Amino acid sequence: MLSYLVFFYTCFLFSCLEKIKEKYLLKIFLFIFYIIIFGFRNKIGVDWYNYEYFYTYFNGFTYLKEFDIKMFIFSFPNMDIGFKIISLFLFGNSEFKLLFINILLSIFICLSLNRFIKKDEVLKKYYFSYITFFMVFYFFIDVDIIRQSIVFYSFLYTFDILFENKVKFLKINFLVGAVHIVTSYLNLFFIIILKKIKVTRIRIIFITINYIAFKTLNLSTYINKFLIICIERVNFHNIKKIKNYLNIESQNNINFSFILNVFILLCLVYYYKKVFKKNTREEYVLKMFLWMIILESILANYQVAVNRFNYYYRFTIPYLIIYMIDKIIKKKLKIIFIIIITWIYLTLRMLIFFSDLNNRKVYLPYSNYLFKTDENDNQLREKRIKIENKEL
Repeated sequence: MLSYLVFFYTCFLFSCLEKIKEKYLLKIFLFIFYIIIFGFRNKIGVDWYNYEYFYTYFNGFTYLKEFDIKMFIFSFPNMDIGFKIISLFLFGNSEFKLLFINILLSIFICLSLNRFIKKDEVLKKYYFSYITFFMVFYFFIDVDIIRQSIVFYSFLYTFDILFENKVKFLKINFLVGAVHIVTSYLNLFFIIILKKIKVTRIRIIFITINYIAFKTLNLSTYINKFLIICIERVNFHNIKKIKNYLNIESQNNINFSFILNVFILLCLVYYYKKVFKKNTREEYVLKMFLWMIILESILANYQVAVNRFNYYYRFTIPYLIIYMIDKIIKKKLKIIFIIIITWIYLTLRMLIFFSDLNNRKVYLPYSNYLFKTDENDNQLREKRIKIENKEL
């Protein structure tokens, strides 16, 4: 746990130095630190073993040499065709392949995040504060989803191109989307449609009321029950399989994320016309946040779907927090206010995250290829056996 805390609080420490004009060395240090702790991680996260298994048994070049295109496409059906093509260019054993792709991904994450912030007039004033917020949201998710991370950070890297050349944006992200086809192409469709939708205060109020109602009254449970009744009347086997994914149990949806989202929504209701201009980058980020809220409302009882889709929109939460503070708070207090909010949020998230037994089982102990020991390897081996036997 210490490794994680040192990284996150280093990010926070740098956020206290925002007024330094030359941040170049601080950026390099922080990104190298991130590449070491993220890129060189060893057997961290549940999905690690899925990718290790894939790299052990996927023989892409063998299939192509034998002109067995069918085997290349349909072996490992859970792995998308784009990711299989990328895997053709990785050499060595499964351990080295996984290490190599994680290092490349960590470098790409740094480049994408740096470009996204530098292209935004507000965020670049609070460079390290946004990185701290962002990492709290994304670090542990990215550990477990290599393919989706590639797609998301490609979107983040090309975010400004969306406003300059929509066709170029679509071409790049459609190509990269082959790495994780279903959610990436659906979200690409949503992202384009959102540009044409107008935001008004009335609509924000309506979305806020619906979000609170769906979350507090478990309305999605009743919707699922209604859908199950409809599905049961349909005499078709494949449609009935959908029943397995519809949760009709009441969920406790009142948590830290819910409170934070409601707070942002209430601020938007009050400040929308004062701080947001039409057809701007920040208004588009606002649209993405509102779409995320709609998805969370409708799919409240289907957490797997919520996590898969909302992964692409969570960056909007720290963006809106920092943007509204910059536009609302007096000039002299802005940086102090952001530092205090960043510290409070970071500390609360760390306490909540590591107080969860399941999170501790998955992400602890931390292991790194650069510093691993025999004792550390033995711990991870025991942990893997427990995961495979579903004891964790």
